[in-house]
Amino acid sequence: MNIQSAKNLIKIEVVPMLSLALPIVVANIGNVAIGETDKIMIRGLGVDAIDAAGFATSLFFLIAVLGIGTLSVLAPQVAASKGMNDSLTISKLLYAGLRLGWLIGIVLAGLIFGLVLMLDVFHQSSEVTQKSQIFLTIIGISIIPMMIFLSLKYFADGLSFTRVDMYITVGAFFFNILLNWLLINGNLGFPALGLIGSALATLISRTAMAIAVYIYVFKDKHFAAYRSEIDMNLIRPYLVKILKQGFPAGLQIFFEAGAFTFAVIMAGWISKFDQAAHIIAIGWASFTFMMMAGIASAGAIRVGQSRGANDRSAIRRSGTVALIIVILCMSLFCILFLTIPEPLVSLYINTDLSHDAQKVIPIAITLLIIAGFFQLSDGIQVVSLAILRGLGDIKIPTFITLLAYWIIGLPLGYFLGFKLNLGVKGIWYGLTAGLTVSAILLTTRFYNLAGKIKLRKIKFTKSKKSDLKEINSL
Repeated sequence: MNIQSAKNLIKIEVVPMLSLALPIVVANIGNVAIGETDKIMIRGLGVDAIDAAGFATSLFFLIAVLGIGTLSVLAPQVAASKGMNDSLTISKLLYAGLRLGWLIGIVLAGLIFGLVLMLDVFHQSSEVTQKSQIFLTIIGISIIPMMIFLSLKYFADGLSFTRVDMYITVGAFFFNILLNWLLINGNLGFPALGLIGSALATLISRTAMAIAVYIYVFKDKHFAAYRSEIDMNLIRPYLVKILKQGFPAGLQIFFEAGAFTFAVIMAGWISKFDQAAHIIAIGWASFTFMMMAGIASAGAIRVGQSRGANDRSAIRRSGTVALIIVILCMSLFCILFLTIPEPLVSLYINTDLSHDAQKVIPIAITLLIIAGFFQLSDGIQVVSLAILRGLGDIKIPTFITLLAYWIIGLPLGYFLGFKLNLGVKGIWYGLTAGLTVSAILLTTRFYNLAGKIKLRKIKFTKSKKSDLKEINSL
C-alpha cells in the first residue's frame, strides 16, 4: 500500500469508523462503570461485600446479555435499511425494537428473581449468598429500564446518532456516583444503607437513562421522519426478524458471559479471597472489553451499511479496519496491565483491611497480568462477532462461541485449576484458551464470508448510483 492509498483508507474508513465508535465506546464504558463504581465504592464494607456485589452483578449480566445481544442486531438492521434509503423499514424497526425492549426486560426480570430464590445451588459462603440475594433483587428490577434504554440506543446507533446516548450514559455514571455517596454511608442526612444503597443507586440511574433516551428519540428533530403513526400489526414481522437474528446473537454473548460468571463461581469454591481477586481483575478486563465492544458496534454498523449498499469491497475493508483498531488498542492495554497492576488493583480494595487485603491483592495482581495477555484475543473475538452480525451471520458464530467457552475454555480451566492445583490462575488460563480459539475461528469465518457473500441484484439508475456514492463516502 502506497502513501496515497493509506491516506485514502484513513479518510474513507478509519476516520468515519473512529468518529462513529468513539461515542459508543464512551457510552459502553459508562454502562460498565456504573456497575464497577458500585464495587469500588463499597470496598470499605469488607471482602464479603465485594464478593456479594461481584457475584450478584455477574449473575445479573449473565441474564442481561441475552437481551443485550438480542437488541444489538437493531443497529446493523437499521444501518442496512439506511444504506438502502428505506425510511419506512427504519420506522417499523423503531417501534418493534421499543416494544421488544419492554417485553425482554419483563421476561429477564422474572428470570433474575427466579435466580434469587436458588442462589444456594452455587455453593457460595453463607455471608456472600445472603448479601447477594437482596442486592440482586434490587438491581434485577433495573433490567427493565436497561432494556428500554438499549432498544432506543441501538436504533440511534444504527442511524449514526451516537453522541446523545454517550452524554446520557456519562451523566448517569456521575449521577450513580452521587447516589452511592449519599446512600452507602448516609451522607447529607440520607440513611446509611450500605450494600442496599449501592443497589438502589444503580436502579435509579438506569431508570433515569431510559427516560432520557426516550425523550431524545421521540422529541429530537433528527428522528421526526421515523416517528410516523404505524399500525402495530405491521411491526410483527420486524419483531420476528429481530428475534430471529437477535436471540442467537444473545446466545453468543451468553456463552461467553456464562463462562466468566461460572469462573466467578469456581473461584468461590477455592476461597473468598480468590473470588475477590477474580472479581477485581475481571472488572478491569470488563472495562477494556466494553471499549472494544464499542469499536465492534461501529464495525457492525459500517459492515451493515456496506452490505445494504451492495459493496463487497467495502464490507471487507470495514471489517479489516475494525480489527486493526482493536489489535492496536488491546496491545496498549496489555502493556498497561503488565506495568502497573498494583495501582489498578488498589482502586478496588481498601488496603486498610489489613489481613484480608494482603491475601487478595497479590492474587489479583497475578490475574491482572494474565488478563493483559488475553486482551488481544478478547478484542479480536468481540469485533469478529459483531462484523459477522453486520453480515447477518448468526448461527455458525453461535456454535463457535459454545465450542470455545463451554467445550474448551471452562473444562480446561477446571482441569488446570482443580486437578492440576493451579487454583484461580488455572481457571484464567482456560478462559484465555477459549478466547483465543474463538478469535481465530470467528476471524477466519468473516474473511471467508466477506469474499463470497451474495449481493442483492438491483437495477442501477443514475440516482441510485449517486445514492451509493454518497453512502460510501460516509
